[in-house]
Amino acid sequence: MLAKAIAEAENVYDHEQVYQELRNLAKQQGASGNVNDMLCSTATQIALDNNVDLFVVLTSNGKIARTLAK
Repeated sequence: MLAKAIAEAENVYDHEQVYQELRNLAKQQGASGNVNDMLCSTATQIALDNNVDLFVVLTSNGKIARTLAK
């Protein structure tokens, strides 16, 4: 039941729109923005440009992985 609810939420959630909003925010903030947000935004753009299907994130505390998943 939970898996079905998660799948439904994934179908409704507009990942592309959220990514574009976060990317625009990172561009507006420029050098004063959060480094993790900028790093993840750039990694996502590279992945989209190159049809990357999977990220493997090695992290000591999980913060960048959580930001990238956002």
